[in-house]
Amino acid sequence: MAMHNGPVSNAFVINDLRIMASVAEHLGKTGDAERYRTQQKASTEAYVSAFVSEDGSMRDDYQGVYVMALALVLPKGDLWNSVFAKLVGKLKTEGMQTGFLQPSTCCPSLQRTGRRPLSLTSCSRRTAPAGCTR
Repeated sequence: MAMHNGPVSNAFVINDLRIMASVAEHLGKTGDAERYRTQQKASTEAYVSAFVSEDGSMRDDYQGVYVMALALVLPKGDLWNSVFAKLVGKLKTEGMQTGFLQPSTCCPSLQRTGRRPLSLTSCSRRTAPAGCTR
């Protein structure tokens, strides 16, 4: 777990481990790649234990945390689907409040999972989403 011990900082750490494993693999450093993958797996398990409930709700209940977990931590499967369903529910009731994560992460996920109408209404607004300033 990262020093801050929050879901966002730890999502970045887990993603960094994934990147490091990939780079090590490309460099032919299979031992290093395996060590990074092992740490990534352990960190992912710790993340889920600390921040994700079985029903898909996140300990810190704001949209950005859901997006980070979906994009950087959770593998596709039942838990990913549950977390995504919670995010969709939050988007429907709260509107898009993911800040800088909106265009690069949240909107494509909505479109890939058949939520195109929600994506179009949430991601094509003319005002800056919460967390963004001009």
